[in-house]
This record gives sequence, C-alpha cells and structure tokens, in this order.
Amino acid sequence: MRQQMTMSTTINVRVATTLDAETIAYIHVTAWQAAYVNIVPQAYLDALTVNDKITMWKRILSDPVKASNILVAEHNDPKGTAKDTHLLGFASFGDADEFASNEDLRYDGAKSGELRAIYVDPRAWSKGAGQCLWRATQQRFTEAKVTIVVVSTFAKNERAIRFYQAAGFAKSDAGNTEIGGSTVKTVRLTKTLVLGV
Repeated sequence: MRQQMTMSTTINVRVATTLDAETIAYIHVTAWQAAYVNIVPQAYLDALTVNDKITMWKRILSDPVKASNILVAEHNDPKGTAKDTHLLGFASFGDADEFASNEDLRYDGAKSGELRAIYVDPRAWSKGAGQCLWRATQQRFTEAKVTIVVVSTFAKNERAIRFYQAAGFAKSDAGNTEIGGSTVKTVRLTKTLVLGV
C-alpha cells in the first residue's frame, strides 16, 4: 500500500546538488515503477535499482553545467528544522538541438528547449510538486529566451500527457523507442512560450 504525503506546508524549488543524488535516484526508480506499469516491460521495471541510478546521478550532478539544469522540489515545514525538509521530485531540462535539427520539425529558427523529465515521488502525486517544477523550469526557459519547449513521453502515459496538456503543451508527433527488448510508442508534445509576458 502506497504511503500518502500531506502537503500542508510549502514547496520550494531549487537547483540540485550532489547531496541530492540518492534521493533523486530513489524518486527516479519508484516513479518509473509506479507510472510505467503496463507501458514498458515489467521485467525492465523490476530490474531498475536505486544503486545504479545513484551512480548515474552522482556523475551528472558532479558536472556543474549539467547540474544547473536539474531542479528539485522540496517539502518545507516552516515550523520545523532542516530535518523536516525532504525532496518530492525533480525536473531535468536543456536545449533541444537534436530536435531543432530534425528535418521533420520546423521551428522557423526559434530557440527550442527540451523538458527531459519531471518525476515526483509517487507518494506525493497530485499534490502540486510537478506543477511547481514545471513553473520553475518554464521560468528558466524564458530567461534563456527559449520560445518552443518540447517533451517526449510514452504514448500510453495518459497521466503525464494530461499534465503536459494542462500546462499548455499540444501533441506534435509520434514515434517509437526500444526499451527492455520491446518497441514502445512515444509521443512528442510542444509548447510555445511568449517572452516578455
């Protein structure tokens, strides 16, 4: 049975540090295992380990450039201490050169960014952490003069698609990816950002 978290306190978003690697790894694995049942092969989900992701995230967060594009949402209890602060989720983002150079996509020279991931601890789903992460990421894109944001997800990931559409994204095209020895359908969504607003 999934333990529920209550969000009676504030959510703060900040840039991730190497100290966050273990918790990000835990969220990464548990979010995949909860969100992608019946979407990607179960054997692949079962084989995911937090230890493997810790190694990956320590490497990423040790690079200052990469780390600057990882945001974390933390749950703060204003009446508590540092011990009462814990991570709820993370977002990863960057430029979208690989998409902008794709001849099948026409961005008319616009600067494009990629939302690579937003993952929230399943115990904190639907409590605002994902929205806080997206708003902070969108602000970073706006500051960088990005006008088009792209995000890809699994085509059967209806929860994520609803989230992105509520944030103003629209489906643009479909594709496939190989994962766990199976071909899984994907969908790409885009959102146009209005600068200076």
